[in-house]
Amino acid sequence: MLHFEQKIIELGKQYHLCLGQSRSFSAIGSLRIYYEQAKQACEIGCIINPEKMFHRFSNYSYYALISKCDLEELKCIQCKEYRALKQYDQMNDTPFLKTVITFFLNNTNMNATAVEMHIHRNTLNYRLNRIQEIIHIEKWDALLLMSIYHSHMIENWIEKCYNTL
Repeated sequence: MLHFEQKIIELGKQYHLCLGQSRSFSAIGSLRIYYEQAKQACEIGCIINPEKMFHRFSNYSYYALISKCDLEELKCIQCKEYRALKQYDQMNDTPFLKTVITFFLNNTNMNATAVEMHIHRNTLNYRLNRIQEIIHIEKWDALLLMSIYHSHMIENWIEKCYNTL
């Protein structure tokens, strides 16, 4: 982290300020846009991670996009595979949705996913195969994993903003 950035964070903590940071400037003529990004980062960050005081827009850019949608539209954006896994987990008390999301966030690396989830690699392999059966797919592809992950982010936004499910 840059020295001046650390100083700003320290000042924010000292004066109990919630701060937002935009993406890096590429054109001074776009200053208004960068200001809006910093403002959105602060607003969204306070919703998603209220325990933090410093929020980077890069961490919340997806939320900035979906914040413009209403509740019904958000629910319609979620993919059917996400909904099927969520329902299956609720009915059977299984961690399949968390498994898929962790698998995606670890770039489909089996070892890293197993370590992060504190499970044996064979257990992970069993879960992933079982999940494929549940959602009726033959193999994992990046677009499906990304859709499930984005659906999870939408769910998180709905829970934080609408307090309903």
